[in-house]
Amino acid sequence: MRWLDNQPSGSVLFVSFGTGGVLPLEQFQELASGLELSGHRFLWVIKSPTRGAVDAAYFTVQSKEDPLEQKMNAVMLVEDVKVALRPKVDEEKGLIGRQEIAEVVKSLMEGEEGMKVRSKMIEFKDEAAKVLRDDGSSSNSLSEVANIWKTQKTI
Repeated sequence: MRWLDNQPSGSVLFVSFGTGGVLPLEQFQELASGLELSGHRFLWVIKSPTRGAVDAAYFTVQSKEDPLEQKMNAVMLVEDVKVALRPKVDEEKGLIGRQEIAEVVKSLMEGEEGMKVRSKMIEFKDEAAKVLRDDGSSSNSLSEVANIWKTQKTI
């Protein structure tokens, strides 16, 4: 934590794929090399790599789970919500190469497109904080529901 606290604001890329983010070994190696090639600081939450691509839906061309839904989510985040950049898959290898990963990281951390993405993410973060405050819309809505339930229970 001390290392992270000592880094300039906005200079560390956080890499995490959530609970489903297990990569095949080959993609794991490409990602590690690409992050290093980018020359940027990063903090990576790593799950053990797998030998197969069954549960590596984040980087494979097609997922065994639900490829259409995942592609729709990725497209939505990139094109509609504009809070992500999407690397191109090398169709021949079925992986995202280290050079592509390095370029996307550089674009996110240095480029104009990345600046727009970061700005949009900060905007969403600020809006989320507003609705979660004590006087925010989320808290108010939850209070209203609780009051309705309380009123109905006493009738």
